[in-house]
Amino acid sequence: MVCYGKFRYIGAGNEEDGYSVWKTAATGSPPYNFTPIVTNGTGRGRAVLSVVSMDPFKGQLYVGSNGWPSSGLFPEQLPPSVVEENHFETDEAPSGA
Repeated sequence: MVCYGKFRYIGAGNEEDGYSVWKTAATGSPPYNFTPIVTNGTGRGRAVLSVVSMDPFKGQLYVGSNGWPSSGLFPEQLPPSVVEENHFETDEAPSGA
């Protein structure tokens, strides 16, 4: 999870759909409502199963992801995917910037 602007972002993944990123304002009492921001492994589907990093940099939130050949889904090593997500909503400076 990473805090960026006024939202909290979490990464998730599964072997059917690949990775996803979700956001919440985390206001009020739990459970919080989460909105999907990135789904289906950004178009690579189950070839990219997990979020391994998220970090704000120069006003953008970057998401690093990877597939895992040891899962048996793909025998070859897939290159990591780093996606610049500039559609994340923020109206304040990112933390750590």
